[in-house]
Amino acid sequence: MKATLIPDKLTQMSKEDAVIAFYQAYCQVVGDEPKDKALAILVAQSCLETGWWKSIHNFNFGNIKAGSSYEGYYCQYRCNEIINGHVEWFDPPHPQTNFRAYLSAGAGATEHMAFLSKRAHYAKAWAAALSGDPTAYVKELKAAGYFTASLDPYLKAVVSLVNTFLPVIEKKPWPPVCDAAHPCNVDDSTANSPTSDADLSTLLQTIQSLQIPLEVDWDAIRKERDQAVEDEMDQEDEG
Repeated sequence: MKATLIPDKLTQMSKEDAVIAFYQAYCQVVGDEPKDKALAILVAQSCLETGWWKSIHNFNFGNIKAGSSYEGYYCQYRCNEIINGHVEWFDPPHPQTNFRAYLSAGAGATEHMAFLSKRAHYAKAWAAALSGDPTAYVKELKAAGYFTASLDPYLKAVVSLVNTFLPVIEKKPWPPVCDAAHPCNVDDSTANSPTSDADLSTLLQTIQSLQIPLEVDWDAIRKERDQAVEDEMDQEDEG
């Protein structure tokens, strides 16, 4: 194992902080501002994975495993996997309990965005997110082995969350985060104009008002998911 083990801890986040972290990470990784629907899809799936960011460990926004070739920080915690149709639980220090870990929300969100956007294994899923199609996005994640839970409840949850977050995201403005290395595609007339405190306050208040009926068992779905493609990811890292 090349990564550095650090203590596991819950790094719970508010809805508004998570949404803004995803927006900033997208700009930094992609070099452009995300379309509203694409951002809503990415935020919705992370929301499901982490139980509204209440069960997020060490700023790992997608419960991504730490494979043998991973060289960053990692933590360990009890988890389950669906193997041959059966739920099996694993306890540290079993390798199945190794998850990537980050020291800040910004670092975690940025690597999560890079993980999805730069791996050929998830190219179809990423393309579906960019096109604003949450159904295709979830189906492609399933096909790529990102989760082993039943497709229908996972899909229903993500689509419901997209419909919840999208109206809020459409009411941005977002704080500018572009730099020389990653210039965003913004209007020159406003490129150097910082978002006002009043605008940002309005954005945060709107996100804070998000409510969603618990039509599905979010926690049960989240606990069923796994990263069954770790071997393929390691091969990509080594290739």
